[in-house]
Amino acid sequence: MRWLEEAQTGFVRFWAKVEVKRNEECWPWLAYTGHNGYGQFFLETGWPWGAHRVAYLLVVGDPKGMCVCHSCDNKICCNPSHLWIGTYADNNKDMTIKNRHGNNSLAISGAANGNWKGGIATGNNKREYYRRKNREWWARNRGKEGLLNAITK
Repeated sequence: MRWLEEAQTGFVRFWAKVEVKRNEECWPWLAYTGHNGYGQFFLETGWPWGAHRVAYLLVVGDPKGMCVCHSCDNKICCNPSHLWIGTYADNNKDMTIKNRHGNNSLAISGAANGNWKGGIATGNNKREYYRRKNREWWARNRGKEGLLNAITK
């Protein structure tokens, strides 16, 4: 499995983009996030993977087509102890129980949800904190052979 070998050789590159904290805290992804708010890690082929999926793969093992879900409801969390695998039905059930489905104006996420296991950022400051961290990362890597190369190398 070529993708598995790439994930294993990218171990150091991957963890350099994660702010590892105490085990009970979220470990935020500091690099690129996609339009859906999830961290994105680019393999050497240029194909993006969910950062939380890569964290699970590297620490626990291959989720074999299953969803990698967050118990903390923090989309950029890469702490393997906050991740669990389940089916799409399991993930949808979890989302419904926590009232996090997007078609409900009452849906809340992250720290406001009460299930988020925190970190430095809380409440309304959480989004701005991670945006700032992301901008800082890009500023540090902007001059390194182009933006895409900063991610994929």
